[in-house]
Amino acid sequence: MAFKSMTSADMVAGFLRLHVGRKALGEQHGAAIEGQLLKAMKPALMQMAELDQFEANDPRAIAFEQMFGKIQQTVATPHANYNAFRKALKPLMVTARKATGPQVGGRPGERLFAPPHLYHLMATGFGKGEGMLEMEYAFNQVHWSQTEQASNR
Repeated sequence: MAFKSMTSADMVAGFLRLHVGRKALGEQHGAAIEGQLLKAMKPALMQMAELDQFEANDPRAIAFEQMFGKIQQTVATPHANYNAFRKALKPLMVTARKATGPQVGGRPGERLFAPPHLYHLMATGFGKGEGMLEMEYAFNQVHWSQTEQASNR
């Protein structure tokens, strides 16, 4: 199986979806946790994008601040339900993917990633709403011998 590479925006979204589980937690708790996590990640995201090297009034830094602020506000706000949250976030993610993905004049594949957990994310539904392969997250890092033992019972 081959999946489309991810931008850094996709990786952050995948991390939050997988490790927080807003859909299962509900909007009140999920929004609070995701909003705080995203806020705490901001300095690292700025460093990853090399924006920490620019003055605050640099147009690139201003553009990041505006985009990040809108995304962080949307993520931190409880919505009527999970689908309403995804709908509100969708146009912002399109912008974030453009900003963090390949740039005009850049090298092919530059700024794209295939993280080790890409297959895991796809199996649990990242990239096509909720359930590209219709699997649910059940466990992580289980040695093959444990699955073999379970299947022989």
